[in-house]
This record gives sequence, structure tokens and C-alpha cells, in this order.
Amino acid sequence: VKFLKLKNTYSKDLIYAVDSFHREIKAPDRIPLLLDSLSVQISALLLRELKTNIKKYPKNSPDSNVYVDMAIEYMETFYSARITISDICEAVNLSPFHFIRTFKQKTGISPHKYLLNIRMKNAQDLLRIGKYSVSEVAALCGFINLAHFSNKFREITGHSPTEYKKIFFYI
Repeated sequence: VKFLKLKNTYSKDLIYAVDSFHREIKAPDRIPLLLDSLSVQISALLLRELKTNIKKYPKNSPDSNVYVDMAIEYMETFYSARITISDICEAVNLSPFHFIRTFKQKTGISPHKYLLNIRMKNAQDLLRIGKYSVSEVAALCGFINLAHFSNKFREITGHSPTEYKKIFFYI
């Protein structure tokens, strides 16, 4: 397997698996089978999250719903990376113009807006957990920088990420 996209922010699932592996390796009563299982899980998550040369999408399909479904799956998998419309089009084997038009016809919104919604939903979930700082949440959700994340978050939710985090903990 050749990794094609190494500048990827890792998902919370991968970070949790690595943390679990780290805790287990330090445990005095560690269980070798559990370490093996976590190793396999980490490997599978890395293969899923890092763009590789392994193609799992069909080259041609007459049904445009298939392309939209594949694009949504790709966005939900790689939302934490700095993916572009070109990356998605390459993954589903469509031209950008055709893809954007088809996606908007099927979902009612642009692919960019759909990806932003996925990122915002995950950002809200992470802020509610309270484990990560606002800048860590921005990075985990694939935003270029904290200012961009904060502006988009406020635009969508009506609150800054910090305000949102405080509101959740006071409820």
C-alpha cells in the first residue's frame, strides 16, 4: 500500500485506539490478545483514513445516486482531512462540473456545503465532549485554521466555539 495523502488529521476513533493501545502497553497486567486486537484496529483505521492507492469505488455506474452515495461516504470518512472537490471527484471518478451538478440535484446542497455540515456536526460533538481545545477541534475536523473554523461555526450555530462549549457545560 502506498499512502498518497500523509498530511491528514486523524479522526477521534484513531486517536482513541492509539491512546487505548498506549494505556494497555503500560498496564502491569497487559493482555497480549488485546494488544494484538488494538494493533489490527489501528492498522485498519489508518488504511481507512489515509488516502491510499487502493480503489474501492467502481469505475463506471449508470446510476448517479451511486456517485452521490460514494461521495457522501468519502466525505464522512475523510472529513478530518483537508479534502477538496477534486479529491472527491477523483474518488468517485467524475468530472468536477458533472459531480457538483449531480450532487446538488440529488441532495439539494453543494458538496462543499455538505462537507461543511459534516465537519460542523463533528465539531459540535467534540466540543460537547469537552476533551479537546477549540483549536484541537478545528484541526480534528479538517479546518485550515482556527479563524476559519470560528467564523464558520458562528455563521452556522450563532455562537463562537468557546461560547458553544460553555453553553453545553452549563445546561
